[in-house]
Amino acid sequence: MEYRKGNDIVDYLENIIYKDTQIQEDGIHLTVYKIFQLTGRGELDFGGSEYKECKPREIPPEKRSPDDKYGWWSLNKGEYLLEFNEKVVESLLEENILVLQPAEMLTKNGSYHPTFIINKPGRITTTLFVGEAGLNIKENARISKLIVIAK
Repeated sequence: MEYRKGNDIVDYLENIIYKDTQIQEDGIHLTVYKIFQLTGRGELDFGGSEYKECKPREIPPEKRSPDDKYGWWSLNKGEYLLEFNEKVVESLLEENILVLQPAEMLTKNGSYHPTFIINKPGRITTTLFVGEAGLNIKENARISKLIVIAK
């Protein structure tokens, strides 16, 4: 197995914001599309017949100035649902293993999301954990890195 270069996998993603900045030698940075606060309590059972997801409530980003093109999310300590701009196309999954990991910029600010394997096409979401100090995130911020390993 070997890592695919960022340039080799860029065509397998949709909605890339700015290729020149997002493409890395060993992967692609993914960017924030939406952030949700998790409300209510979810439920898990053995068989799945009583499974219930908690209700996500979208948090709108706020512009710091009326002239700003993009807004910011001001997040307090806690857990959030994060949705990325980029989407995975089905053909990338057929011959590769996709691993999503938090960007170093995120972890250096006391926040993270789990590293996991993406096994389905379409929109990518993950749980974002924000540390004690909180975190401000600008719309379209590069927050994660997608690594692709050839099978």
